[in-house]
Amino acid sequence: MAREAQPPPGGWPDLSGVPTNDPGLGRIFESMRPKRPLGYPKTGKEVWKKLKHDLEGPLSAYYAVLGNAEFLFSEATQAFDARLTAGASLLCRATLEAALYLFLTTKPTQRGIKENFPLTLDGEVRTVQFEELIRAAKKAKILSPELSKALSRIQENGNLIAHLANTHAKQITKFEREARRVNKEILSKKGISQDRRLREEIRVRRILRFWVEYDEVLEDLIDAASILKTLAQHVRYSTLSKVKKSA
Repeated sequence: MAREAQPPPGGWPDLSGVPTNDPGLGRIFESMRPKRPLGYPKTGKEVWKKLKHDLEGPLSAYYAVLGNAEFLFSEATQAFDARLTAGASLLCRATLEAALYLFLTTKPTQRGIKENFPLTLDGEVRTVQFEELIRAAKKAKILSPELSKALSRIQENGNLIAHLANTHAKQITKFEREARRVNKEILSKKGISQDRRLREEIRVRRILRFWVEYDEVLEDLIDAASILKTLAQHVRYSTLSKVKKSA
């Protein structure tokens, strides 16, 4: 990291000549923020409370399949309210990885829960990467396009924290390369508007993403809760109810 952190010869690329404290930057960033409806949760506790309420009644049987994922999500909401945003981001990612794995490999039957874990050729339980779980969920069309996109975003945010140093090194290299390209191919042209300059600068600077912000993790919590609820709705509750009555 020490080498990458040093500016290249001649300093960092001057993307557009526009000062970073330009008021226009603030307005553009604000326009990019998602518009939140009334009643939008502001704390992890609120997100957790709403999820538990949504999963009451007939949906409570989901716990037989997704209980471990729910536990991880409880930890994520508590970490968020303790302002441990990096920890909450990691736990959000872990929640959904566990939830998808359990949902895709654990099936309720009339005799109880059947575990169908993926195996290696020599019969051992194999490691299933998050990307494979996401592909399987998308293929099964369990999640809406919006939640599928959120799932990938939550994975990306968690990966940023889990692989922080390596990710930073890649970002800095990509930033230098893209900044030079934009300077040469776009910003050097005559007649380019100030708005275009600002947007190009923002786009390139966003390559350098060194942390997850509070608002980003809150959005991840809310979407993770929606994904958990959706998975719970696809568990075959009638079968689980029969098992419970016969026990």
